[in-house]
Amino acid sequence: MQWKFWSAGRIICSRQIFLILLIFTFSISCRQNQKEIDPQIVQLQKDVSRLSEENQRLTNEVQSLRTQLQSKESAPAETEIPKEQPAAESMTVEQMKKEVAPLLKDTIQKIKIESESAKNGKQFGMRVEYDLKNAVYGLVKTEDESAPYSAKVIVKFEKFLESGEISRSYGNGSSTFVFAYRNKQWILQSYE
Repeated sequence: MQWKFWSAGRIICSRQIFLILLIFTFSISCRQNQKEIDPQIVQLQKDVSRLSEENQRLTNEVQSLRTQLQSKESAPAETEIPKEQPAAESMTVEQMKKEVAPLLKDTIQKIKIESESAKNGKQFGMRVEYDLKNAVYGLVKTEDESAPYSAKVIVKFEKFLESGEISRSYGNGSSTFVFAYRNKQWILQSYE
């Protein structure tokens, strides 16, 4: 039996041939895989293109709607302001409180006269105390030109049963008074 040993040159050459064959087979397999993936990549590219066009279209629509909205907001405001200013004077809550307080006090005095009963010896009578200092005032601008403002006042009260010697709390609650501003003066509309 004869043994042949390869020389160093033959070993290097065979290694190079092996590497070239390996690279060649790898590139062929990559090309086959690339051909399998290509339809997906093409579809994704189409989808990305379509979505970017749709995004651009939607962005243009939003911008168009914003400009229309801004033009509508600015145009009516300019035409309405001159008409409203001379028609109705402005009213503040402080001004309303100052004008309604005397009317509210008079109304409460009338209600107290009607609802209270006199005490007579040991027989009980009814007395009602209203807390005007802690009343809650609210002002509403209405659409009615004859009464452009409405005021609502909530006042807490406490009822007492009294005789000549004893005074007992009977209960408490609150009354709501509604006033309307007509012809530059406040008028009581209702109370409960």
